[in-house]
Amino acid sequence: MKDPLKLFRAAVAALNEEKWLDVAELCDPASLREFKNSALAQFDLPTSHIWTVEDFLRHTPDMPREVAQYQVDQIQRQTHPDSRFAHDFPLLAGPEELRSMEPTHVFASWLEGRSMKSQLELMVRSGRVSSAALEAHREAIASMKHELAPIGSVPDGDEIVHVLYRWGPDESDEAPAMARVFPFVTSCIRQPGGGWLLIADFNFLSIGSMSVGVDGTEADID
Repeated sequence: MKDPLKLFRAAVAALNEEKWLDVAELCDPASLREFKNSALAQFDLPTSHIWTVEDFLRHTPDMPREVAQYQVDQIQRQTHPDSRFAHDFPLLAGPEELRSMEPTHVFASWLEGRSMKSQLELMVRSGRVSSAALEAHREAIASMKHELAPIGSVPDGDEIVHVLYRWGPDESDEAPAMARVFPFVTSCIRQPGGGWLLIADFNFLSIGSMSVGVDGTEADID
């Protein structure tokens, strides 16, 4: 697209329509390849440090051994490659499937996996929430939209443009004051034909920081 702000709005619209591949196709091919390479690399790296019960007891001598064991089990569960993969790509069978996919489809799968619906379904499969809780929230989640409003664009040389945006309606007078004070930024890169495409990364349009929290037996949107 010739206009970075129109590109931004098109990406947000496609997200809200759950057209994941359409969103990915609005991204720069080189950044999509880098995204795939980075995704694969994180599952090839060993855990930097394996915590033990003794580690916890050394730092906190008063901690009961049972509590320390629980903490170790939680850390190992969260850092295990299978858990990390399920968190980022819950719709794929494993790294080998990811490896065989085109970069555009890898990014589209990540986008879908980060959706509220997919996150809740993962929590049901892991036993963190019940199927009934998922059904109770399904209608509310379906009605939620990515309300991201562009503020403007800032050129950074000839090849990069940064788009500033905020959470809230696409009308400045309706946006909460705090949303206007703390904007976010996403970047576009010029293509050989002169148009612009967004840069794909793990915090694309703040999606990487979105999560579903669990409070007791209920699932809440964070």
